[in-house]
Amino acid sequence: GTEIEGGCDLDRDSFGVCCVGKALQCPRDPECATPCSFKGKDDRGVDVQFPWESTPGRFHDKLLEVGPLYMDKHLVTKSDFARYLNATGYKPRDAYNFLAGWRATAAGPVPAAGEERQPVVWVALAEARAYCAWAGKRLPHVYEWQLAAQGTDGRRFPWGDEADEPGGRRRPKPEAGPGVPALPEVGAFSPAGDSVYGVSDLVGFVWQYTDEFRDDHTRTVLLKGSSLYAPMLSDAFPAVTQVGNWYFPQAPQVDRHGRMMLMDESYERAATLGFRCAADHANSPPAPYHYRDLDVADRATLLFA
Repeated sequence: GTEIEGGCDLDRDSFGVCCVGKALQCPRDPECATPCSFKGKDDRGVDVQFPWESTPGRFHDKLLEVGPLYMDKHLVTKSDFARYLNATGYKPRDAYNFLAGWRATAAGPVPAAGEERQPVVWVALAEARAYCAWAGKRLPHVYEWQLAAQGTDGRRFPWGDEADEPGGRRRPKPEAGPGVPALPEVGAFSPAGDSVYGVSDLVGFVWQYTDEFRDDHTRTVLLKGSSLYAPMLSDAFPAVTQVGNWYFPQAPQVDRHGRMMLMDESYERAATLGFRCAADHANSPPAPYHYRDLDVADRATLLFA
């Protein structure tokens, strides 16, 4: 996978993600909706450093044995998370932005009526991890998520190589208005949008938590799948035409990711960010990384729950 921001080496860019050309005037130029809304020199900066790498880099190209493992077919829903709250009595130390939009009751927060099957959002990374641990699972690694979405044939999207048309059968229609649209129920675009392994809701619902990375100064988490909210600068007052689109760019291709800086739990919670869980199989590669190096791809097996 590749990160959208950071340095880009054209000589290594087999992914087609390096941004070249002149700066765009947004929202006028159609390309403002792409990750390359800021054109120009793009050869500085790095992404994260995976365990097999000696230094951080912009591109990550490695042959791994991943699996067998279990991966949830669907994103964790609001009703799933409500059961967790009822069972554990969890209450955040800082409740700002926690489960925004839920109703407060004597027994604790509950989803709004009719939203029980929507993906749960407005949860921090640690809260997502805690839910998965309570369920006997864990968050997937970014390469496990990619395998579940891509299979072993190198496809660009869970359903194949062609991007779905807006409002198509495979993913929600992206919205660019002033607010996040209502989330569909999990499975609403199944089976047309499922991966070869039958995993649903991988692209275009909500960004999904995977691996956290730390150095001496920063913490970041890699997000996969993109969300249905693709905001764009307004063309009406008080907005003005300017260079680039400052909003978090989409990355629906399964070999790409977004990277979010981690500061505190209230800041991590967002209306466009959810998660699914994975679990170890008896024959899974050992923790903490759950992969084995391979010179030749000879096995990649997934089991799903």
